[in-house]
Amino acid sequence: MLREPTGVKITYERDAQGAVTLTPDMLKQKFGDWVIVSTVAQRDAVSKGHIRVLCMCTKCRRVSWIRADSLTNGDSAGCRSCHAKERGAFERDRAQAKKDF
Repeated sequence: MLREPTGVKITYERDAQGAVTLTPDMLKQKFGDWVIVSTVAQRDAVSKGHIRVLCMCTKCRRVSWIRADSLTNGDSAGCRSCHAKERGAFERDRAQAKKDF
């Protein structure tokens, strides 16, 4: 299930060596259940140079590197473990409703 785009643009700067740093206003910016916890960013060589930012899930406190474009377009709105728990609870409730019906 895709979520709505956030409308927030992640802003960053590059130094002379090409290192990427988020602008200070991006710190503590929230995207779904993710919150940016560091201005340090990294370029991902595996996924064609996309920028990854260090985020923390507000539900379980898991810290992970998340692609910036996934945050802004709504593809990543929280960590997998929290999403799996929510999905499991939804499926259990749905199965129980079918039984009760």
